[in-house]
Amino acid sequence: MTAAGNLCTAQDVIGSGALLNKTHIGDLLEITNAGSYGYSLSPLLFSGHAAPEQILI
Repeated sequence: MTAAGNLCTAQDVIGSGALLNKTHIGDLLEITNAGSYGYSLSPLLFSGHAAPEQILI
């Protein structure tokens, strides 16, 4: 399985060759510690996307 983000570039792949249990429509896939959509690493305003929100915790 290949998991990709919402950008239309070949670099927006989160992982490939992953082995997962059988999935069904409506299942959710959680990807933790992924920083590619943070403010400092995002291509701002790319393809009409709004700038990502920053929250300091």
